Parts: sequence; structure tokens; C-alpha cells
Amino acid sequence: MPRRTDFVAEELREWIGWLHLLRPVPDGDDLDFIYEVFSTRSSIGAHYEMTGRRVGEWDDDRVAVALEFYRAVMREKSPVTFAAPERFEKDFIAFRRIALPFGDETGITHILAHLSELPIAGAGHREPVRLDLETIQIVLRGA
Repeated sequence: MPRRTDFVAEELREWIGWLHLLRPVPDGDDLDFIYEVFSTRSSIGAHYEMTGRRVGEWDDDRVAVALEFYRAVMREKSPVTFAAPERFEKDFIAFRRIALPFGDETGITHILAHLSELPIAGAGHREPVRLDLETIQIVLRGA
């Protein structure tokens, strides 16, 4: 697992508007995640800012999906992907999410998540899946 310090924000310029950086935090018997960075494109579309707030505070129907996605990264201890159509403003848009865990000797310390738009037809609702070589090949064929 790379450390969060292995990435420099300037190197991610091309994707920066669709990136979330999250930090896992305990939430009773489960986990929540604090948005250390909430993507600017999501802020514009959602008309609110979540930086510094917990995913569980997100006042949106998609909160359960988001929590399950980030919890899957913690369980798998590996990159994870997920694609599904979602309500976004007054329309449905399909997003592919890819999340990369960062860590150190204590475990996962951060998650970097990228969102990219897909055609609705290319995004059946799926459970989060570990992003291994076979999944990467499927994702690239569908792109």
C-alpha cells in the first residue's frame, strides 16, 4: 500500500476536480470517513461542501452506498471499484468510482477516491469489487 505522502497533489492535476481524500474514523462498531478533501465537482453539483465532515453526515440518499464503498476498501485492503447510475441534481448520471487505500505499518490511514462519468448503459448497479488485474481489464474494455 502506498503512503499518502507518496502522492503530490500537483501530479494529480488532471483529475483533481473529481478526487476525494478521506480518513477512516471509528463510528461505534463500524467505520465512518472524514472528507479531508471533498471534490470540487461534487461540491458544485451538490451545492454544499463536505470537506472536514463525515460521510455519515452527508444529507443525501447515496450516503449508504458511499459508506459501503469506503468500508469495502478497508475490508479488502486493496483498490476497489464500483459503478452505478445515481441521481445527480435533477438527472441520473452514472459514475465509476475507484478508491485507492493509503497506509503505513498501522494499517489504512487514508483513501483516495476518483469519480468519472460513464454512459448510463455502462453502469449496472454493482457491489464494490476488489480492483485486481482481471477487473482492470474489464473496466478498460468497457471504457
